[in-house]
Amino acid sequence: MVQLLVALVLCSSPPMMWSAGSDDQWNSLRQVKHRANYIFVTRDRNCIGGKIKHMDDSAVAITQSTATDIVIQQTDLLRITYGAWGPGVIFSRRSSWSDIVSIVGKNFQPEIVVVTTSGQEHKGKLVRASDKSMILKSSGKTVNVVKDKVSRVSYIRPKPLSESAAYADDELAWMKVFDPQLWPQLLHLESYLSIRLYDSSLPEDSSAIVCNADPWVHSQPGPDVTSAPYPPPTP
Repeated sequence: MVQLLVALVLCSSPPMMWSAGSDDQWNSLRQVKHRANYIFVTRDRNCIGGKIKHMDDSAVAITQSTATDIVIQQTDLLRITYGAWGPGVIFSRRSSWSDIVSIVGKNFQPEIVVVTTSGQEHKGKLVRASDKSMILKSSGKTVNVVKDKVSRVSYIRPKPLSESAAYADDELAWMKVFDPQLWPQLLHLESYLSIRLYDSSLPEDSSAIVCNADPWVHSQPGPDVTSAPYPPPTP
């Protein structure tokens, strides 16, 4: 059994699961693991760390480890991240070129979909990005696209692991093959999210996102969050 799993891992390649034609991030977000910790950032830069308790079409309820549940309306959310600020983003409401620049690093080339103003679509790995252009590897070629010619950019990333799976991924080393919750990742069969980072038809916001306070230190919620059971009370 172990030999079969190892062979499958070595021979498998990641599926191309693109969804650039659809940008319904909220519905996609409702399918992520609720047993993982995220950082929820509101438009007013209030940052709340916790797990998703419940979501509907208009809001998300967040369970904090040592505080009451908090409800944030969908329209008040700016960003949700899992782990690092750049590559960890799983939801973004703004159109930001700086968010594209921030997801690529020396040792990390994210999968992206770029749609140009002429309607051409490029799918591949983002190699480098600057304030004025980006370079990606698409269909075996290196493509240089200047910002003025970009219509939309979406970041394609696997759905986050649950808290227990993330711990196992960090601790088990070669024994990961014995943990069924890691098999989709080992076999490159995990599900993917498409996060729109930039859309030229929308106002651009490349301002730095700095939390007003530590998201894991619980305090009184800001004006755009509600400390209340889910769903929020009807006015």
